[in-house]
Amino acid sequence: MALSGLQIFQLLPKTNCKDCGCPTCLAFAMKVATKTASIEDCPDASDEAKTKLGAAAEPPIRTIKVGAGAAAIELGGETVSYRHEKTFLRPTAIAIRLADTDDVADKMGQITAYEVQRVGERLAVDMIALKAVGGDFVGAAKTIAASWAGPVLLDCTDVALLRGAAEALRGRQPILRPGSSDDLAGLVELAKSTKSVLVLTGASAAELNDLGERAAAAGWRELLLELDTRSTSQRLQQQTIIRRAALKGTKGLGYPVLMSLDGEDVDNSGVIAICKYASVLVLNELDDAHLYPLLTLRQ
Repeated sequence: MALSGLQIFQLLPKTNCKDCGCPTCLAFAMKVATKTASIEDCPDASDEAKTKLGAAAEPPIRTIKVGAGAAAIELGGETVSYRHEKTFLRPTAIAIRLADTDDVADKMGQITAYEVQRVGERLAVDMIALKAVGGDFVGAAKTIAASWAGPVLLDCTDVALLRGAAEALRGRQPILRPGSSDDLAGLVELAKSTKSVLVLTGASAAELNDLGERAAAAGWRELLLELDTRSTSQRLQQQTIIRRAALKGTKGLGYPVLMSLDGEDVDNSGVIAICKYASVLVLNELDDAHLYPLLTLRQ
């Protein structure tokens, strides 16, 4: 939550040295509060003050970057529950799932070729989700890395395979979806060593809050949250709880949400994902009959 000018003033040295360009520390604090000055402009500000102001300036839902370069996508960073309160800053990223037993090169060609123009805006797939189902998972990841510049989600319960695929995408900030958060310490170590975003999976907002707090305590905050349910009503309820709690300062829930559809009613569940707080939506296949309406809704 943002600090007021007086709260910022209490963190300053109160020397009125004028080195920041302001006549008094209070005047400087007011400028920092309105984001027209930075705490770095104060030469005598303590590390504690800089840390507190940095934490206060963070949005309640952490901004997570996936991918690299011009094709990178930012997720999260939201500050409201409803668009009319301010705005939603980042649209839901839509991913298409591929299996490692598929003809990955052929399907990648279909995905990269998919593009529509609507009211002057280019609509396309944002992300690839690679799922391990018994094929050459690492080899498929290498094929994707060679033909796709955008973000990649790696979906695999085998940590060794997950590490190998993440190494194939090193420098691309991939998303790791292990499907379970039982070995949280090992998964955090994997995410740290490969510089990847880790998906935490839990049955409820309460469980995800605990996992988020533990992961942060272990030193990793590049996280996404996923509810372990296929119930549309449960997802709607729990994702609403997550957003409201995050906006009220519940740190363990202050991360973007991922929603993966596999066998559900794509249209209804997809609408819930886009309208109710999913930052990433994973679809099971490239089907224009489902994808185009969801891209249109997202606009």
